[in-house]
This record gives sequence, structure tokens and C-alpha cells, in this order.
Amino acid sequence: MDAFGRYTLGKMLLHLKQMCGRLIRSEEDRGLVVIVESRADRGYFRRLREALPPGVPSSSARWRTCRGCSPRSDRRRGRVTDLSGRAAVVTGAGTGIGRAVALRLARAGVRVALLGRRRALLDAVAAEAKGGAFVRSADVRDRAEVDRAFDEIAHQLGPLHVLVANAGVGGPNVVGGEDRFEEIVRTNLDGAYYCLRAFERHLAPGPEPRHAVVVSSCVARFGVPGISAYSAAKAGQLGLVRSLAAELAPRGVRVNAICPAGSRRAWRRTACARSPPSSAATTRPRAATSRGVPLQRISEPDEIAGLVEFLCSSDAAGFTGQAFDVNNGAWMG
Repeated sequence: MDAFGRYTLGKMLLHLKQMCGRLIRSEEDRGLVVIVESRADRGYFRRLREALPPGVPSSSARWRTCRGCSPRSDRRRGRVTDLSGRAAVVTGAGTGIGRAVALRLARAGVRVALLGRRRALLDAVAAEAKGGAFVRSADVRDRAEVDRAFDEIAHQLGPLHVLVANAGVGGPNVVGGEDRFEEIVRTNLDGAYYCLRAFERHLAPGPEPRHAVVVSSCVARFGVPGISAYSAAKAGQLGLVRSLAAELAPRGVRVNAICPAGSRRAWRRTACARSPPSSAATTRPRAATSRGVPLQRISEPDEIAGLVEFLCSSDAAGFTGQAFDVNNGAWMG
């Protein structure tokens, strides 16, 4: 193709992107590929390609459907995001946010693997998941065990598109013999890193979207007495996310974090750390802790799962290296 042909083709693709807002990839086996979502987009692309001037081969521009993308008409009707064909790993999937995320992704058509330490809880979630789920028990603090678990998951599900690194442990750490600093940091920070690297080794090839989501916490944003280990580990996760987002961006992989102040369990941990054991914050954490929040509510795990679902969709193609604060106004920054 001569210089004029490349210029004309580039203008055509730019026009398509401006009109349809679709993703364009340029380093495929041959020529250029346009990733489209709907039949209307495919028809529009065909008409543009037919308008190419003589001497520019139409085969130099091709389209393919984005696996897992939902047509715009479906979004207008409020249907569930279609992520069919993707494979995901959710760590800490037995309870709380991890459970909600796993069930939400399964409803969207994702092949889900559940990872955690307590097999019975994982089996219960797998029984609820639409289409079932692959269960693998593992301790994320053990890097060799994490690598083996991801090898098994990739063998069962194929290359991976999504990781939700949710496994964690909280609670206070006190100076002295019962200081749990190492345990908490190893589980939350080291465990997230081991899972991210294992996910990277089994990434699905592009141009399908690949996304890692790390579930951090609101305490990465502000200080809370008595939980220095948990705060440090969660703040460290945000640095990890930003660094790996920049590192993996050239491969089209997105990495983001969510900082909830939302689930009942998270609020209970924060309340217990802030207040004496006999206070109202520990006995009635939902009412006591939400009172000082601008929206005067705490989020449910399914709300966090909804954000994860959005981040895994084509609508979130421009987000990477970000921390999303789902805290009902508890921290505004």
C-alpha cells in the first residue's frame, strides 16, 4: 500500500472511531483490524471500506467482533453486561465481596474460578454460580501454591481475561507478642502481588480486554488507629496497581483498584478498631458508623460487584491505574 493509501485508510479508521467509539487495533497479523460491538457498526464499516479509492486493497482493513462486548442497544435496555467467553479468577471468593463478584461475573457469562483457603465456602458459592465454577483452595501467602493453583485454573478454563484479587485479612495489630503485622501484610499485599504475577503468566491474547482488579480499602486513604498493618498493606496495593498498570499497558492490560468502605464486614473491622469493645460502634456497627458518612449508608457487596462488572466491560476501556472509592462520601479526594 502506498503512502496515499495508508493516509486514506487511516482517515477512514479515525472516522469510524469518532462515529462509533469503537476500539482500533493495529498490530495484527495483516493490515489493520477494527474491533466492533454491534451489527450496525459492522455495516457502517463495510460501507466505509467499499469507499476506499482504487489501489487500496479492501483486505487491508478488516473487522472482528469483540468477544464479551455488549451492543449499545442492549446497554440502552439495561440488560446484564455480556462477558461471555471470558475466564476469570476471583480470590477470597467464599464470602462477602469476593462471593458477590464471583456470582455477578458468572451471571454475565464468565467462566469463573474460585480461589480461597476454606474449600467448603468456595463449594457453596460454586453451587450458587450460574453455570457452576471451578474451585481451587490455596493460601495466597504461598507463592509456589499460588502458581500451582493458577496453572490448574488455566488448564481448566484456558487463558485468563480477568483477575479479581480480593483475598485479604484485617483486624487490629498491637505492639508485642500478638502483633499480626507480618501476617496481615503478607496476605493482603504479598498475596495480591503473587496473584497478579500468576495472572500475567496466563493472560489471554489480545485484542480481547484483559483486566485485573485489586480490592483495596478506604483505610488506604486515611489513618485509623490500631490497624497500621492493614492500612499499610492496602495503601501498598494502590502503589502496586499504579506500577503494574504502567507496566502492562503496552500489552493492552488494564489494572485498577477499588477502595470500598462498604461491606458490613469492612465496617465492622473499622468500627472495632476505632472504638472500645463495649461501644455502640461494635455492637451496632451499621448504624453507628454510617451516621458520620455523608450519604448515611454503607454499600452492599453486590454494589462493589457491579463496579467490577463495569470495569471488565468495554465501557471501561479508558480506565487503568485508578483507585475507585466506593465509600458513600466517607473520603473525598
